[in-house]
Amino acid sequence: MATRTLAPMEIPEKTSYRYTSLLLKEDGTPLVATDLTTLTLTLYSLTTLAIINGVNDLDILNANRGTVDANGLLTILLQPADTVILVDTNLTEERIMLIEATYAAGARASRHEVQLTIRNLALVA
Repeated sequence: MATRTLAPMEIPEKTSYRYTSLLLKEDGTPLVATDLTTLTLTLYSLTTLAIINGVNDLDILNANRGTVDANGLLTILLQPADTVILVDTNLTEERIMLIEATYAAGARASRHEVQLTIRNLALVA
């Protein structure tokens, strides 16, 4: 698996966004919620490294913006405040969703980044 993947589409500013991915152990079997010790999300600007909407090491293990089902499917639902444009004159802004998981009582870890492109919509207030 790549360290960073690109979201398949641009996200309009101030719009909810659903991200899904299968969580896997190093042997390729699914990581389910009961396997996980921790699962966190950090959302930041790729250019400035500014944390977006306070999402910094946020617990998403079946809480807040995240769920993991019995098959290891991770779903993250970003809120409109997570996709704001920080600089009004930018046409787009790049964001990173850093997803970090630990399992095996914290002895094993997994980290992955998802790069998001947020599109500035001229008339969105």
